[in-house]
Amino acid sequence: MEQIRSLFAKLTEFGNRFSTQDYFLLFLRAWAAKIFYQSGRTKAAAIDTDPELEVDQVIEALKGASLDDSVVAAIQENLDEEETYYVSDIVDTASELFPDAGVAEKFQQQFEPTFGDHVSAFFSINDSTTSLFEDEYGIDYIDPEFMGQLALYAETFLPLMILFGIGARLGAFGLLGMTLFIQILVYPGMFADHATWFAALLPIALLGAGKLSFDNLLIKGEK
Repeated sequence: MEQIRSLFAKLTEFGNRFSTQDYFLLFLRAWAAKIFYQSGRTKAAAIDTDPELEVDQVIEALKGASLDDSVVAAIQENLDEEETYYVSDIVDTASELFPDAGVAEKFQQQFEPTFGDHVSAFFSINDSTTSLFEDEYGIDYIDPEFMGQLALYAETFLPLMILFGIGARLGAFGLLGMTLFIQILVYPGMFADHATWFAALLPIALLGAGKLSFDNLLIKGEK
């Protein structure tokens, strides 16, 4: 019981080090970061876990799985040279022909996403993002693909800067600029939403991230 009281006392002492403003800024940072980061993730590419393959690509993958020539030949007999197949189609065929040999698993492993695939997808835009900037936004005076990539980077890194309080003012000013751009050139009818975003970002831009941030730790370290 005494240990619990001691723990609560330490937590209370720690909490009293920060002001109401610090907690309010932390709330604004988390809320603003959530809005923009989620928006950025909708622009990111997704890993195709079931790609479509030509027959020669299927055979190459089967051989890459170090399968016996007889296994490769048996699966090839069930394929039409004029058709294309999804990885899942070949997995189903291999499972039917060799249910207990692990052939399907070995083939499917050839298409398991690597760490590099995840990194590439995280930093790449999807096709719909380019179409969004070109068709819906009507931004044809700047390369839509460049604009989409720029938006993805901004909505990925600036919210993280705000959330963790690393250059939070810079991150907030960057998102304020993006909000103004969207309001003026993209969706002028969404003033109510953009005004709310602006209201959340402006205190961070003017006051910084507060004491509950890495910015504050860096400032203390310099002193």
